[in-house]
Amino acid sequence: TVLSGVVGSSSTVGEKLSSLSTDAAGSTVINGGGVYTTQAQTYADNLALGAGTSLSGSAVSTLGTVVGNGNALSVTGNAVFGDGVADTLTGLSSLAVSGTTVLNTRALSTTGAQSYSGVLTLGADSTLSGVGITVGGVLKSDGTNRSLVINDAGATVLSGVVGSSSTVGEKLSSLSTDAA
Repeated sequence: TVLSGVVGSSSTVGEKLSSLSTDAAGSTVINGGGVYTTQAQTYADNLALGAGTSLSGSAVSTLGTVVGNGNALSVTGNAVFGDGVADTLTGLSSLAVSGTTVLNTRALSTTGAQSYSGVLTLGADSTLSGVGITVGGVLKSDGTNRSLVINDAGATVLSGVVGSSSTVGEKLSSLSTDAA
């Protein structure tokens, strides 16, 4: 599936789709720069970006591999990345998520900044790679202790609590950052 133009409207509520879902067969390419819904977006297949892309909805789920092709990805709403450890997010110039994020992938890499404004929950042992990685909310595991490696060529900022002092499954099994 190729989305060549903008889907929905970024400013007019009546012109937004209520939701968008793709099936698990094949792949989806977003060339139009934006998809705007009032409810959830679910990309059950692999996703490729042909342009800088804004995905706006109550929740945006990418359940396969995401290939950025050097483009930026911005999610306005909550995000779920991947549904298995084989899924990756690569080739993004930058990533910004305004809501909560669930990371069910082993690897997420950008050539620039990564910004997670809300809670970042690890659903798998993961590695974040980029330049200037910021987690604005709590960083925690999903009920099973997870490890996180941060490879950051810039400054890493963890603004919220890391793990939980009282809930065992929300603790991280390990947290490593590079010396860059």
